[in-house]
Amino acid sequence: MKKLFNLLAIAIAFSLSITSCSNDDDDPKMGEITVTNSSSKLTEATIAFSEVEGALFYDIDYAKKGEELEYEMSIAKEQGLNYTFNNLSAATTYDVKVSAKDASGNAIAEGTVSFETKAALAALVGEWYYSYEDYKETYTFNSDAKGTFTTSRGADYKIMWEAIEAPIGEEADLIIKTFSGDYEGTSTVDTVKYTYYGVDEAIKIDGTRYWPAE
Repeated sequence: MKKLFNLLAIAIAFSLSITSCSNDDDDPKMGEITVTNSSSKLTEATIAFSEVEGALFYDIDYAKKGEELEYEMSIAKEQGLNYTFNNLSAATTYDVKVSAKDASGNAIAEGTVSFETKAALAALVGEWYYSYEDYKETYTFNSDAKGTFTTSRGADYKIMWEAIEAPIGEEADLIIKTFSGDYEGTSTVDTVKYTYYGVDEAIKIDGTRYWPAE
């Protein structure tokens, strides 16, 4: 009788072992997505990623390097295998993760990429003002290509800017994106001419001279 019990115990243990191994083999393996940075500009960048069989949509998370990733967007496979980030900070490294999701919302593949945006024109970084009698307006151009435009009459706008480099004293394009609210709000884009006259000298923006703030 004791031998019978021992044999039964061995048989049950063997059966459990087979079941466990079978379950391990049936567990789905996370696939890999190839993610590339197809272009990087001053305040925007585009990524492209490979198609995953069985995926209906792709989740995109991103953050500045060293920060926790945050959800950005879900893209249906019909929308294409690329995505463009806007309103980024210049001269900044970002990390991106793309997760392929099936019809049940389960992640079946993942991929990551990092990219660095281009640097803003250093000569224009700073605070520039124009004043006449009791009126004053100020452009603040920060090194991350963001900034503000304010006036003594209460205007206060967030801006993003991009200047095409040119020799001292020559005109070039200055692109100013003005937001109605925060950087995620609606915006207008104006391209004007600017002239840089050198360190500690005025700059001309759209025909008006602005002086460096002390």
